[in-house]
Parts: sequence; C-alpha cells; structure tokens
Amino acid sequence: ALEKAKKLAEQDKVVAFFGNLGTSAVTGQVDYINDPNGDGNPADGIPHLLVLTGAGKWNNPQKWPWTTSFVPAYPDEGKILATFLNENAQSFVGKPVSQVKAAILYQNDDFGKEELEGFREVFRGQIVTTQAYEVAAADISSQLANLRAANPDVLFLATTPAFAAQSFKFMIGNNWRPKVIMSYVNTPTTLAELLKDLGGYRAFAGTVSGFFTLDPVADAERPEIKEHKRILETYGGPPLSRISISAQALAETAVQILKIACERGDMTRRGIMDAAESIKDFQPSTAIPGSTVTMSKTDHRALQGLMIVEFQPEGTAKWLLKEPLFTR
Repeated sequence: ALEKAKKLAEQDKVVAFFGNLGTSAVTGQVDYINDPNGDGNPADGIPHLLVLTGAGKWNNPQKWPWTTSFVPAYPDEGKILATFLNENAQSFVGKPVSQVKAAILYQNDDFGKEELEGFREVFRGQIVTTQAYEVAAADISSQLANLRAANPDVLFLATTPAFAAQSFKFMIGNNWRPKVIMSYVNTPTTLAELLKDLGGYRAFAGTVSGFFTLDPVADAERPEIKEHKRILETYGGPPLSRISISAQALAETAVQILKIACERGDMTRRGIMDAAESIKDFQPSTAIPGSTVTMSKTDHRALQGLMIVEFQPEGTAKWLLKEPLFTR
C-alpha cells in the first residue's frame, strides 16, 4: 500500500486519494500521505479522503490532517447499538434497561476492542461477561459456552461473519436464543450463505444490526437500488453487493467534494481538502435516508448515522426507527 501510494504521489502526481480500502493498507500509507517528505510538517500532505475502513483512529485531524474516513467508525457503532438498547429495552427485551443483562463476543483486535469500548461507554444496563477470540481461531465453543452460562438477555456480536455464523449455529444447536445485536460487518447476504444449511436468513431472523447504506436484498425494489443495478450492468461493474452500494455512496461524496472545490475555483490539494472539511448535510443516494455527510476541520468522519434494523426470515430488514441514530 505504501509503495503504490508513493508511485501515485511522486510519479503520477495525483491531486488526491479517495476511498483507499482496508485498515492494514491505510495504516501502511497514512503517515506518508500526510507528510510525504517526512520532515514532520504536514504542509506537503495530499488529501487522503473517505478511507473505507471502520477503525476509529482515522478521525484524528491533529495527527493526520489530510485523512478522513467514510463508513461509521467501530466505536461509534458500539455507542449507537448501546443507545438503541438504552432507549428501547422495554420493547426489545421486555424490561427496563437497568435490568438488562448483556454479554459480548468480540474479536481480539482493534475492530472488536473498539466496538466493545464504544458499547461499554454508553450502555446503561449490566454487562455480565465479555469473551474474546483470536482472528485465527478455529473454534470458539468455549467462549460461546461461557456466554450462555452468564444467562444474558442480549448477546452483542462484535465479530466478523465466520464467527457470527458459528455463534448462531451454537445458539440453534443448544436451543439458546437470547436477543442478538451485531456489528454491520456481518452483512446479511454473507451470513445467510454461511448458514444456508440452517435455513439461511431464517437462522438469524430477529437479529438487530445497523445499516448505513441501502441493502441489495432488503431494498431491492427501491429506485436507488434499481438505478445502482443499472449502472453496474451498463458499465461492466461487479455483481450487486453491499460493497458496490457503499462504493457508489462514496463516489457520490467524492464528486460532491470536487464540485465544492471546483465552484470555489480551487482544485489544488489544499482547495480539495478545504472542500472536504466544509461538506455539510450531503445525502448520497445509496446511503440510508437521513444518513448524511457532514465534516469539519475538527471532525473527519463522513457517514456517522446507522439505521437500526431487524432481519426478517425472508431476507428483508425491518427498520425499527424513523431515522438513523448518530453519535454527533
């Protein structure tokens, strides 16, 4: 990632980077892009905009003044899911939040730890146990047994899809069905494929999660998704997926930033960065309605809202609120 960034900056003389993907890749290039000559002065930095990774560390304008993130950050997601529980415990669990017991399964890396920390900071109930697993773990039966033994009302899965699938298999196999909330990292189409032998979407029906974009299955009949599908088919794009939908939302945001800079007559690197830091209430067509993009010199997070949804047996997602929840 660093080698490619250097080529683009030094040979191709790009004016900006948009949508660089993946926490490890962005980590490898972020210091260079913010200070190419390495003298400690970021004045020669290059706009490093809308990185496609949920790590919370990218929102650090003092350390990385040229970097902004696109998707909701993992610690913010933890806070939003906890906020949903705080405000809807009676209808979701059947008791006031002060009496709700939650257990958490999390991946032992920055992703899982940030989700855990965000949830823990906001949740007003009781966390009865937290269980960590390693990314390379083959089996998490012992963690799941410990979670079950704690007898929680709610299980929060701060996991990736393979481990979420193991969790649902364990719950079904042991006739244990607490209320489940899970990170948006667990896309429903991927999870349904992993659980196809147990009924696909039916295996995790009733689970609650957060969406920041429209969904290829749940929102298939919406005009925004039909237009997205037309674009993919017309221009030889990849198959329709949550990633392609997110990419269109990102691309529309990038175009809006460039449009602001162009209208100001300043398409320099500084001008583009200033435009990014002034975008306000921009609604990408494939983002959840109401999940708008606003950034500033002190807040480099683009999408910050999540619509809380409940997955249905046929693969659709029922919106549980009238508008997204935000941390800002």
